[in-house]
Amino acid sequence: MPFVERPEHKPLYRHRPEMQTNISNQDFCSMLDILYLKYSSTADLHTHLRLWNYDYILIGGANILDKSITDNFKIINAHPGYLPYSRGLDALKWAFYNEHPIGVTTHFIDENPDAGYIIEKAMVPIYRNDSFHSIAYRQYHMEINMLARSVGSVLNTKMPVEQRYKPNMRMPVRDEIIMMDRCIKRINNSNEFK
Repeated sequence: MPFVERPEHKPLYRHRPEMQTNISNQDFCSMLDILYLKYSSTADLHTHLRLWNYDYILIGGANILDKSITDNFKIINAHPGYLPYSRGLDALKWAFYNEHPIGVTTHFIDENPDAGYIIEKAMVPIYRNDSFHSIAYRQYHMEINMLARSVGSVLNTKMPVEQRYKPNMRMPVRDEIIMMDRCIKRINNSNEFK
């Protein structure tokens, strides 16, 4: 889909591993011998997906997808939050801020952000010797592993998920300070000594 330019967000605490390289999606796919197709509209994407008749689509990061896509295709997503509590952006930060469970969820997406039939979800363990960043890295690796497992165990039926929480936007810097205090408190109160 077309790239949507957004203002640069400069967080106080970076929470996703900095594993990115300066390589275009097209060059990356070429290196892996993967067909790269770029679409200028949702209608073009929808036509392609119908033509190829995919059983499942795996999402590797996306904006909100059009309802015509989410209603007609089985799309698997990994979300770095314990749904339904931490929906939207900066899920780990908002989970600490709101004192919700820290976790990862794989699910079939629907027209709502970070909602849909849950395939698997798990809590991220927190240990006394953790830091915010060690928890973020553990969560990131859990997300990748759960996504790989979920692809192998997908269900054929779409079922609704309870919608109790609204998706979050990027966390403002002023709230990141409160979030970090709550993160440290949770680590210090952890009963885990591994």
